[in-house]
Amino acid sequence: VKPGDEMTVEVEMESFKRNIGRAKGRAMVGNDIACTADIMFALG
Repeated sequence: VKPGDEMTVEVEMESFKRNIGRAKGRAMVGNDIACTADIMFALG
């Protein structure tokens, strides 16, 4: 990834129970995957 590149971030929710969520995400520059992530979060 270089300065000036346009990055698209996609996040897909996998589950959400009792204020705890799980998601998968990826960041793309054009058709190339720049980063992936497994995310767990809590809402309070």
